[in-house]
Amino acid sequence: MPLASSRCIRTALASCGFKLENNDEFTYESAIKGASIQSVLSAFASQLKLLRFIHDEYEKYILGD
Repeated sequence: MPLASSRCIRTALASCGFKLENNDEFTYESAIKGASIQSVLSAFASQLKLLRFIHDEYEKYILGD
């Protein structure tokens, strides 16, 4: 998994209160331990919305809109 994807997933899960067993190494097993798949998918969706907003704002800044 690319490092950026790992950070994105880690941030999404952390924002929903999930704790990783080892902060240096991302694993799906440690991230979703005790979590329902719906709550994990909700965390991903929230993170994607935030990333889209940042992308749009950055694009406006670069293009000068």
